[in-house]
Amino acid sequence: IRASSLNNKPVSQRLSIAFGQGMAGIGMNMKNKFYEARFYVLNFSEYNREDNLQELKTLGIGFADRADSLAAWLKEPGTEISMIYPDSVLKILADAHVTHVMTDNIRAFPDLKNQQTVTLVSRFMNFIEAKYPGIRTRIMQTGNDDDEPAALYKINYEQAGMPQPK
Repeated sequence: IRASSLNNKPVSQRLSIAFGQGMAGIGMNMKNKFYEARFYVLNFSEYNREDNLQELKTLGIGFADRADSLAAWLKEPGTEISMIYPDSVLKILADAHVTHVMTDNIRAFPDLKNQQTVTLVSRFMNFIEAKYPGIRTRIMQTGNDDDEPAALYKINYEQAGMPQPK
């Protein structure tokens, strides 16, 4: 499903849950510095697949279910697609026994305070949270929300059906 086709579309709670459960990967355009999500690869369960596809059609959300359609998206000018797999990203943390993460807001230009910050940990966690909402719980934060804050989060592996690492 093209990411842009989801803008301002009021999907049902059932479809929202199916998106999370079925998300296999996120196709990111890595060529520009904004790391734009171009499409989502979903694997809907057979149980609700037809209902989900019908709701997408009703909402006017286009989707491709053939490899040649995906191949055409990958060949669009100005794109350099990389696939991000939320489960693989989460497994990296679990295998390293990571129980907490600290977000970062490092200035892109150290002497210039503006909105341009490098937020690598946040971006990493956002990929996981796209599939598993509530996977992290904020424990504490230093700094105001609008002033380059840093926050400590606990990773709730049980949200993904995984045991908490020790």
